[in-house]
Amino acid sequence: MTIGFSLLLAVVFGALAVGGQRELVPPKAFYGMRTEATMRSDDAWMAAHREAAPANFVAAACFAATALGAGLFASSARSESLIAVIGWVAGLAAVGVAVYLGQRAAGTFEAEASDD
Repeated sequence: MTIGFSLLLAVVFGALAVGGQRELVPPKAFYGMRTEATMRSDDAWMAAHREAAPANFVAAACFAATALGAGLFASSARSESLIAVIGWVAGLAAVGVAVYLGQRAAGTFEAEASDD
């Protein structure tokens, strides 16, 4: 289970990183960073995901390394759990950095005027 879940997280955050870097994450999509600052405008959305991309790559690498480490080096359920905890904590820390960077980038934009 550790290997499969870690690979899933690696793929998700890797795709989000590539999409953010290449500005492929559609504005205000159902996935991505949906905060008040990122939802202000399309420019804020794109800037947030572009700035978060490097940290999302790091998160994807942490999760992929967790899967690899669990597959290659875990000789027991206990060692697999230890590898998983270390890798997931590192990956989630990188996700936290990504959110911080994205939120900071999005905060520099003003809200778009609505046509209502």
